[in-house]
Amino acid sequence: MKMMRQCRAVLIPAEIEGFGLPALESYINGAPCVYVKGAAVEEVVGPGTPGGFESGDFDSFVAALDEALRMDFAHVLAKRAELLDRFKWEKTIDHMIEIYRRLTK
Repeated sequence: MKMMRQCRAVLIPAEIEGFGLPALESYINGAPCVYVKGAAVEEVVGPGTPGGFESGDFDSFVAALDEALRMDFAHVLAKRAELLDRFKWEKTIDHMIEIYRRLTK
């Protein structure tokens, strides 16, 4: 995590990236991420978040990297606050309990 705090951007080039946790960690530590559009990372950071690129498209990747590197730090901090609120343990627990309730009816 210490290294992530020193990054200007975190590159997440995998299409199949599991749960998108590196993107969350990236913003929590104050760095935007560069990610493949349409994958789990985009679900975590939200559609339209700067830094998304089309898989296999080098020009799209370069544009996404440039976009992430030019992000205003205030925007990074706003995204951090949004993600911290969205993924609060309390909200996650309440959401999971609701899912279990629906499944057991």
